[in-house]
Amino acid sequence: RKVKDIGLKPATINTRIKTMRVMFNTLHRERLIEDNPMKFIKNVTEPEETIEVLSDKEIARLLGVMDKSYYTVYRDYVLTVLLLDSMLRITEAITLTRDDIDRDIGVIKVRANVAKSRKARAVPVSNKVIRMLDELMKENDQEFRSKFVFATSEDSYYDRHTYNQRMKNYGKVAYINKNIHAHLFRHTAATRWLENGGGIEELRLILGHSKYDMVKRYAHVSSTSLVKAAKQYSFP
Repeated sequence: RKVKDIGLKPATINTRIKTMRVMFNTLHRERLIEDNPMKFIKNVTEPEETIEVLSDKEIARLLGVMDKSYYTVYRDYVLTVLLLDSMLRITEAITLTRDDIDRDIGVIKVRANVAKSRKARAVPVSNKVIRMLDELMKENDQEFRSKFVFATSEDSYYDRHTYNQRMKNYGKVAYINKNIHAHLFRHTAATRWLENGGGIEELRLILGHSKYDMVKRYAHVSSTSLVKAAKQYSFP
């Protein structure tokens, strides 16, 4: 029999196991079932592969192929810059509303109902990005009045699958031989944060994770950081 890499990824399998474990634990705790079939079911091993990130040159090339004279492309441009600046998840970004932007202190408020952890948090964002968001909303007002920053109609926001597909197309035009998608920007920004001396506790709060191991997985310490550390602390 030929060996093939088919089926679900280990991370996907573990997510589904977790869901089933919660369900059956609840049924067993409420005495609706006598035996818990998930009692001895363990997670599968997830290989810790190196997380791919974009270089500064690749980011510049990617943003450079976007013709901002077209509204839809300009929307892609602003969303991409926001993701790189804030490290938001794509769903947190596309569901952003006007009221979620606090210009006085320079943060974006991630509502609990859109956060993956179901916990609200405040994410810092640069003044430049806030100005870009304001400009995008002015463009929106010419077509329709919507509470969403990345609007597609009066009461609808940008579809994440559409955005990811458009980013793949931009990546091809920019001759970037990597899988371009929204989460890649989160990886890239988190890694750059650590490389530039940012604290891991602050990064954990920005990313919205409760555990440090998840932060280390999302924002791996790259070879660049290791080289810098080696030069700084190694014996001369």
